Amino acid sequence: MKNTKFKTVKEGEMLRIIALKDFGIVSKGDKGGLIEKKENLSIYGSAWVYGDARVSGDARVSGDAQVYKVSNISGLKYNVPAYNGFIQIGCELHTFDEWAKFTNKEILAMDGKDGLKWWKEYKPVITPIAKLHIKKVKKISKAKEIK
Repeated sequence: MKNTKFKTVKEGEMLRIIALKDFGIVSKGDKGGLIEKKENLSIYGSAWVYGDARVSGDARVSGDAQVYKVSNISGLKYNVPAYNGFIQIGCELHTFDEWAKFTNKEILAMDGKDGLKWWKEYKPVITPIAKLHIKKVKKISKAKEIK
């Protein structure tokens, strides 16, 4: 079947996707994320890659799947990915509001003295990044509600 869902424009080593029609919450002309090859995104359903998210290799986005870029702080004791309003530190996954409300005793119970020391040191760094990420998630959610 002919692809009537999106076209691509070369951007570096990747392809930027652009919607050719309205589907799901995507409107004709919307610029999407980056794919390595056209096979990475299904021409069926409302699957879409947003913003600067990247899909490559043998990965395939299909059905109603939506791919967003994950904010990630790395190079610390824990990688700290933030996605869809959640932040993961180590094996703990919580909303930013939940992280902000944890007491020192709760953090201590999660990962002991080293974890508490790390949290006290990096919470001031993680907080503004998490707030920015949450703001972007809310902006995307608001755009979905408007459509």
